[in-house]
Amino acid sequence: RGTDPEQLSRTLRGELDWVVMKCLEKSPGRRYQSPASLETDVERFLLGEAVEAVPPSLGYRMSKFARRNRALVGSVVAIVIALSAGLASAAYGLYRAETANAELTKTNTKLGEALDEVTRQEKVARREAARSGAFASFFIDDVLGAAGPRDSDGEDLTMAEVLDRTVSKVELIEDASVRADVEYRIGFIYSMLSRTTESYDLLSRAVAYMESDPSTLPDSYARALIHLGHQSQKLARDNFGIEYFRRAREVFAGAFGPSDSRTLSTACRLADAMWMTGAQVEAAKLLEDAIAELDRVQPPGSETPEQLVALEIFARVCLVPQGRTQERYATTLRCVEAAERLDSPDSDLAYYLERFADAANLAGKPEEALRAIERALEIDIRVHGADSVQAATRMCGLATTLLRVKRGDESEAIARDAVDIFERKLGIRSEGTVAAIATLGMTLGSLKKWEEAAVELGRAADDYEDL
Repeated sequence: RGTDPEQLSRTLRGELDWVVMKCLEKSPGRRYQSPASLETDVERFLLGEAVEAVPPSLGYRMSKFARRNRALVGSVVAIVIALSAGLASAAYGLYRAETANAELTKTNTKLGEALDEVTRQEKVARREAARSGAFASFFIDDVLGAAGPRDSDGEDLTMAEVLDRTVSKVELIEDASVRADVEYRIGFIYSMLSRTTESYDLLSRAVAYMESDPSTLPDSYARALIHLGHQSQKLARDNFGIEYFRRAREVFAGAFGPSDSRTLSTACRLADAMWMTGAQVEAAKLLEDAIAELDRVQPPGSETPEQLVALEIFARVCLVPQGRTQERYATTLRCVEAAERLDSPDSDLAYYLERFADAANLAGKPEEALRAIERALEIDIRVHGADSVQAATRMCGLATTLLRVKRGDESEAIARDAVDIFERKLGIRSEGTVAAIATLGMTLGSLKKWEEAAVELGRAADDYEDL
């Protein structure tokens, strides 16, 4: 009785409310099942223990609410489902939009890169066209003009003399790229005419410009380096051109990949130069690895022109010093057969035929060697003419081969013809002329014409010192 009504209300509220509400539940299953269970729950309350009666759960209340308001709940559920579907659709649409936007960005980037490449190629094409036009104009006006009646004073000039008169005009070309292109082309022609020093000088200048010109195509730059390396080998300069071949290999590898035939064949050229410096072990390893990779990429029967270059170097540099004459014979024969299958340029086929002739001679098959060198000479005469430097070069090889098959008189006649062509075309101041005179001297010695042989060999030695 002394209890405050408000405090009494707080005391009775709670668990005692739950007991009362459980007695009043509409659902029989949720009421006390017997008076005894009600009495037990009241005793628990009085003892401060947890009672069985608890307030209705949220799920229960919601289920009761749903039964009482079926129409309202159904409408709400439908709205929620519709909203969920809409949100899912919107989320998927947003994902698709973001994906499409990413793809569009990627496509735009590729298109931009492609457009840049097309623009670059267009600039290169225009520049090459302008360069070719300028070279054609220079060739007609200055190269051919030098052989004309006005500049030649009516003389019948050789190709070497025409080039000599032309070189002095190269420095007058204002466009540096055109000047470098002219230097490169004339340098290459000089190399074909055995004018190695002049070729080296012009190629060096052309390569120096290419290095500074960002528009230079990798393939053109690498090939210029290779030509310069070859002239360095002939002159025993710049460590036999090792650095030029090394740079050419790096350029090819960067542009076309380390397993490209151009990269691997240049590795063989590098090995050739290394061999000349005395690094035979390293050169042989580089050659063996390059040839193995080439055969993996391009197995026998599917060779590329660059692979044939590598095989020829391998046969000459590795197989000859090791006395593997039969293997060299088979390798050079493979080069000839592949060159025929590839329909290689006539000059290339003639070169491989001459290499095969050398290998056949060493393998004790002089008749096969003779047929090969005669065929090479036929190609040179057909392509360049019987009075050409190329034909004269091949005639020296034929003269040597004829000695092996005991046809000495024919050998002497052909060697004399070769000397005559070289002297008329290139003059005495030429490595080709000196080599032809030396061949004649050795031929005369083989025929036991000692006095004549001594004269020719002495002339060759004197002319070589004057080069």
